[in-house]
Amino acid sequence: MHDTARHAFILHLIPVVLTILTFLIAGISGVVSEKAAFTGFLFLALIALVALVDLGMFIYNLYLGIKILVQD
Repeated sequence: MHDTARHAFILHLIPVVLTILTFLIAGISGVVSEKAAFTGFLFLALIALVALVDLGMFIYNLYLGIKILVQD
């Protein structure tokens, strides 16, 4: 039971950490870079990537949750 809880915690933590890192990277590049267009493109690209990963993790977590509920 503890292994399942630990696995679920890690799977739920990954999207949160990725989102925080994305905003940190975009914020730091916005302060350091003098090119607003590059910073905007970087931010949009990172947000799109993180959104895809978050959606994938959400679907995977739903799959695992249903799989555990169906098991005897």
